[in-house]
Amino acid sequence: MKMNDIDNVSPIEKWKFDKEVSHVFPNMLSRSIPSYMGMRESISRVAIKFLNNNKNILDIGCSRGDTLKDIFERHEKPKELLTVGVDSSKHMIDHAVRQFKDWDNVSFVEADVLEIGITPGKYGLALCVLTAQFIPIEKRQKLFRNIYDGLDSSCGAFILVEKVLGENSFMQDLLVDIYYELKTENGYSAEQIESKRKSLEGVLVPLTASENERFLERAGFTAVQRFWQDLNFVAWLAVK
Repeated sequence: MKMNDIDNVSPIEKWKFDKEVSHVFPNMLSRSIPSYMGMRESISRVAIKFLNNNKNILDIGCSRGDTLKDIFERHEKPKELLTVGVDSSKHMIDHAVRQFKDWDNVSFVEADVLEIGITPGKYGLALCVLTAQFIPIEKRQKLFRNIYDGLDSSCGAFILVEKVLGENSFMQDLLVDIYYELKTENGYSAEQIESKRKSLEGVLVPLTASENERFLERAGFTAVQRFWQDLNFVAWLAVK
């Protein structure tokens, strides 16, 4: 695999998705995220608006590469999109490599996303889809700043997707209640929902939507816009 500008990686010690999860990942997400396919479509629609001049893409937490696949399918000249995806899970990277095995313009790197080197000003688009929520809060600001620095100064764009907390305890309880109803309707048992919740305690640490927006603004982004939301999942566009 080509490394491009992704270097200085450290051994991966973070919690990561295993082989079994990587095989069922799309199904798991579609049953766990409300309007999942609509979210993916919205991401790809927004993404291609920022790939006219600078066609370099950085996908942080790329998992199987499905978001990139959506963008490539929507873009008129996908072979021109010089792309690097990073993920801490070997099994996810293996899937991504197989999915893009015939694409010379795509590289994947197994690495801790906090330890990658990002060349300043290189990318027209950076993605971080359902990844930052697994990064310790005290380290997220630095990651967002590194992403900001890595974007082209001429309208480079960052798409961030996160699970969020409600803005107060009442709203949080309401969102969680509706979210668990949705998961139950999608075939998860109460025991499975509780087991998943316990497995992610201290691993997935969401913020409120407004807290995420403050992080983006402190990183330097001058324009931050929510472009998709369903219950406690939100997608933002942040422009340099």
